[in-house]
Amino acid sequence: MTTYLGFTVWDLEPDRREDPDSDYALSKVRLDSRAGLFTDDALGPTPNESRPVGFLLRGRPEIAAFQVMLDALQGRLTPFWLPTWRHDFRLVADRAAGDLTLLVEGISYSRFGFSTVDYGSRHLALMKPEGGATVAVYRGVTAAADNGNGTETLTLSATLGTAYPRDRTMVSFLSLVRLDDDAPALRWHHQALAEATLRVVDLNREAPAPA
Repeated sequence: MTTYLGFTVWDLEPDRREDPDSDYALSKVRLDSRAGLFTDDALGPTPNESRPVGFLLRGRPEIAAFQVMLDALQGRLTPFWLPTWRHDFRLVADRAAGDLTLLVEGISYSRFGFSTVDYGSRHLALMKPEGGATVAVYRGVTAAADNGNGTETLTLSATLGTAYPRDRTMVSFLSLVRLDDDAPALRWHHQALAEATLRVVDLNREAPAPA
């Protein structure tokens, strides 16, 4: 299992047959004397998102790896990193192993997404296929700049360590989450094929600073 900034990265690719479905809940406490008016005070500035993540597990090794991950998390106790597995950024230029920046298509990230207070949107997974597997590195974003020509430059917390070609690389946000269930269940189709749906809760406001 890979770790990043002290937390395990869930690197099994999800099964995305179903449409995305998210719920949002705002934690709050009610002040009520039971003798008239009451007030609700929010415990945080924004709601927490929860969403299902499905997995189709093919073969006993993949099923065993899934169960090892679940055992390590101990239900809702342990936060972990989960890539979105989306093209959240698209590379404009190939990146070499020693590069410390990404040149990406502009999405106004430097204006709206990059925060010096909330670090939840400042962690990335870079993934590419290689030799029948997915090669991934995890990096933080330490600076972001709009280049004024439809592109943005993201400065990373460390060099990439391996080359990432623009046409074979997925750059996804890396979210800090926890399970929303202490005992997720596997649905067995036969002894070498199983399915599971994990519901996760975003903890992005608790994400550590890039380092």
